Amino acid sequence: MLCHVTRPDSVVMEVQVDAKANGEDCLNKVCRKLGIIEADYFGLQFTGSKGENLWLNLRNRICQQMDNVTPCRLRLRVKFFVEPHLILQEQTRHLFFLHVKEDLHNGHLRMGSEQAEELSALLAQAEFGDYNQNTAQYWYSELCGEEPSAATINSIISRHKALEGSSQASVEYQALQLVSSMEHYGVEWHWARDANGQRMAIGVGPEGIAVCKDDFTLVNRISYPIIQIATQSGKSVYLTVTKDTSDSVVLLFKLISNRAASGLYRAITETHAFYRCDTVTNAVMMQYSRDFKGHLASLFLNENINVGKKYVFDIRRTAKERQPAGQGSGLRQLPHEPSPAGTPAEAPGGPPLHAVLRGGDRRRFLPLRPHGVLPNLRQPTSAVSRLPGRRGARPARLPAHVHQPPEPDADGQQPAPQQQPCTHPPGLQLPPLLLPHRVRTQALPHMRRLQ
Repeated sequence: MLCHVTRPDSVVMEVQVDAKANGEDCLNKVCRKLGIIEADYFGLQFTGSKGENLWLNLRNRICQQMDNVTPCRLRLRVKFFVEPHLILQEQTRHLFFLHVKEDLHNGHLRMGSEQAEELSALLAQAEFGDYNQNTAQYWYSELCGEEPSAATINSIISRHKALEGSSQASVEYQALQLVSSMEHYGVEWHWARDANGQRMAIGVGPEGIAVCKDDFTLVNRISYPIIQIATQSGKSVYLTVTKDTSDSVVLLFKLISNRAASGLYRAITETHAFYRCDTVTNAVMMQYSRDFKGHLASLFLNENINVGKKYVFDIRRTAKERQPAGQGSGLRQLPHEPSPAGTPAEAPGGPPLHAVLRGGDRRRFLPLRPHGVLPNLRQPTSAVSRLPGRRGARPARLPAHVHQPPEPDADGQQPAPQQQPCTHPPGLQLPPLLLPHRVRTQALPHMRRLQ
């Protein structure tokens, strides 16, 4: 299968992969050609049938996600932005700069006049080199949204002259430092309509969700700790949000297609996991759906068979797992409130999210738990204690609160089992029930936010 991958600088790369290759195989080949080892920050985008921008799921086959068009046309994009001083490679930093430059050109990042003057000079130095009145061009209008005055142009020129002799890599680093301090740095934008039919821009970023008008004027800001449930049903995405009065309100966003709604739902989940959680839990990594063939195979052959399985999310590591110890989480430190005494500590992202993904007449509850919340108790908490034919296998130790069978007495008789009270250790927090994908159900009363 031939893939044409367009870089942020509009250069097209040809990548040959197997017909049954996953998206990760294509991304790894692209990064290998570019000499990039920090592939966790990047992803591949493609355009849907209705013009929507969609992320290729790296854990699923490419042929399952795109139309049978050869060659496949993809775009290499930065999926998770971090502060520039945390980027190890100059090649990675250059791609970050190119992506930010495109966002600036599209008006996704707005700033004041002082920042616009400084950034205009940095962009001119990176693109044209030292100041030359015949070649220098400035981006002030795109950055600030207004035409520059004569005094502003003279100020930009003087800043550009002060950068004489600076290398391209140095100027790009300074530009990234300036842009990373802005409000919408690292925000992914989705176009939708609210319940009244008004066109809105939904920005999903490291600190929460920004709801803006079509000119990017801020209407509402939703932080992750106040989101109770994220739900996707058809073309609609619902957010259940806690207000200041402790009441809940449901926000509705209608998108252009089912795939666009799935993209917004996926962006909320993966962005929250990358920036606000210590690790990606199995509840997120192992969520999947099946096609009709896969459902039949799971019913009659084996429930764990991989036939027809499509993973919902492809995030593997968080920002904390990506960065070496002591370097932080990849963006500005996000505030979080300490847990009250006697309650389990919450992750920096606040209370865990519970997402519900509906498909047809089947409904799957997807609890998204940050690090620190117990895994699903319906799954075994330990692996098989000893496998036949393996030497040195040690029996798994059970937690102290799990009842262990009594030892036999001296005569070899097993004593009568004693009834143990059903108790849990202090602070144990039981997660909601995970339902198998085959079960049809109504909304359950216990599918609420964990307190």
